[in-house]
Amino acid sequence: MISSELFVNLCIFLFFVSFMIAIRIFLLQRLAHKYKWMSGIYASIVSTILMVYSVTYQQITYDLRFLPLILTVLYFGYKAGAVAGISMAVGSIYLESHWLLTILILIFTFLFSLPLIRYRKQFSLSIQTLLCFFIHFIAHVLLTSYFWNTPIQSPFYSEIEYLIFGILGLGVAVATIEFYRTFYAVAEEAAYAKSDSYKDKEDSFLSE
Repeated sequence: MISSELFVNLCIFLFFVSFMIAIRIFLLQRLAHKYKWMSGIYASIVSTILMVYSVTYQQITYDLRFLPLILTVLYFGYKAGAVAGISMAVGSIYLESHWLLTILILIFTFLFSLPLIRYRKQFSLSIQTLLCFFIHFIAHVLLTSYFWNTPIQSPFYSEIEYLIFGILGLGVAVATIEFYRTFYAVAEEAAYAKSDSYKDKEDSFLSE
């Protein structure tokens, strides 16, 4: 089974999600919205690191490299996602012998996602996350299990493990990001209210 290797992948992925939040807090809080393409580059770096710690089971490579791409699309849009996808494909060419499979999964994931691209605003963030991952998972299963020339024996359990770790990773990552966004919004509102209160006191003092 591939549980232990995917758990390592999961820990690495969540560490880099937390690290990105720390970068945003201390360095890019005011500027991050202007440089969304940087998120695509960061996501591709994380994906490449996850590839290094991938596991091969019956000639099929398993890792969580697509999770940073999905998060980038959800939070920064499809232009940043395109940067992440292209960079990830280039990294796959240099790191893997079966790099064509990664590129095919990328292409078919994008094609299957076209309806979601148009109607994504009608769904909540959690539903969008699940839909994005299930679309990718379907493309992954179809290409690796049925269209890729690999002699796989009983791939069911490995695919289920990949599904579980993928959903777990995205769930924890989205929960962490949303907690930070909520906390930051509350802090900003409190700071704004405090500044208004101070301004009212100052105006009252000057008017006396």
